[in-house]
Amino acid sequence: MNTPESICVDFLTAQKLKEAGFPQGQSVLCWSNLIRGPELLYFRIPAHLGPKPENLWDAPTLEEVLRELPDTVSLLRGPEGSWLVDADYEIACLVIDSDSLLNGAAQVYIILQGPTPDENKSPPSVDSERQNP
Repeated sequence: MNTPESICVDFLTAQKLKEAGFPQGQSVLCWSNLIRGPELLYFRIPAHLGPKPENLWDAPTLEEVLRELPDTVSLLRGPEGSWLVDADYEIACLVIDSDSLLNGAAQVYIILQGPTPDENKSPPSVDSERQNP
C-alpha cells in the first residue's frame, strides 16, 4: 500500500519547486516545518483565504508535476537510476540521477525554470546533471 510520502516529492524537492515558481495551493499534500521539523500534512487553504504560510510547501504528486512540464519534455529510464531527458530545447539530452520518475520530473521542472534571482551565479539545484552532445 502506498503511503503519502511515497506518492509525493520529498521535503527538499518541495522547497526547490516552490523557489522555482511551482504553483502553490494546488496540491492536497504539503510539507511543513511548523512544530517538529519536516512533516507531511493534508492541508488545504481555500483560495479566498489567501496564500499558504511561508513555512508550508506543496508536495505535488507525479501527475501534478507532469502537468506543469511542457508537452515537449520526455523522460526515459536510463542506466543505474538515471533518467534521460529530452526537452526539445537547446539541451540535446540531459541525464538526471534520481530515485524515481517523480523526483526526476521535479528536477526537470526546476532546471527548465532556470536559476532564481538569488542563484544567478550558480547552476540549477539538482543532484547531478550532464549535457551530452
